[in-house]
Amino acid sequence: MGIHMMTPLYEMVIKRPLLSMVFYALANNRHIRSNNIAWPACQAGSSLMIHPWYAPPTCRLVTRASLTVSFWIARSFLSFDTASLPNAAKIVGAQLSPYAEAARRTSSVVHPYLQVTKGYQSDPIVIGDWHAQTPETLVLGQIDLAAIVNNAYNPIALNQDGLDHINLTGETKYCIRQQMDTDNFRPPLGTNEIYYHSQQKGVGYRPMLSVYYYPA
Repeated sequence: MGIHMMTPLYEMVIKRPLLSMVFYALANNRHIRSNNIAWPACQAGSSLMIHPWYAPPTCRLVTRASLTVSFWIARSFLSFDTASLPNAAKIVGAQLSPYAEAARRTSSVVHPYLQVTKGYQSDPIVIGDWHAQTPETLVLGQIDLAAIVNNAYNPIALNQDGLDHINLTGETKYCIRQQMDTDNFRPPLGTNEIYYHSQQKGVGYRPMLSVYYYPA
């Protein structure tokens, strides 16, 4: 009786390395603030101002929705030059990380989030960018203001919409908004806000975008 040897079959599994790149906000980062005694007018844009705090010595950006004597909203705008990512990169994860100076959540506890949305800002940023931004409510990632750690980077994981938004051939733009602003929800008394460092603060403090991807 002959013995027949079976030729073993081997499946070759090639594991591609997971790579990462870190990008820092461009110098055109700014925040625009609005103020009015009526919430609808404030949310639509009133007494708009591109705030100078981004520059030294404060080097600060602000996102807020609040009610004190009147209503206040601040939206911050960040751009990252992500064109150095490979054109065929398969992005599987990303985090946007502001370096928090201070955060408070003393207004609405049911709208607690700092939210990342697509940015429609000009370069340089102009007052009219407020109005271009208002209709954009798709949330790309969020973090509860109560979870913010001061004097540290606070990574905000981007969801699939956030990953899809990353531009492989140019700048990736974001607007950071407080949830009450995004949802057009009238704030109760108090403030939900974050102060975080601008690009001008320098190494170790600049807003940071970390991208994780597989090569083609």
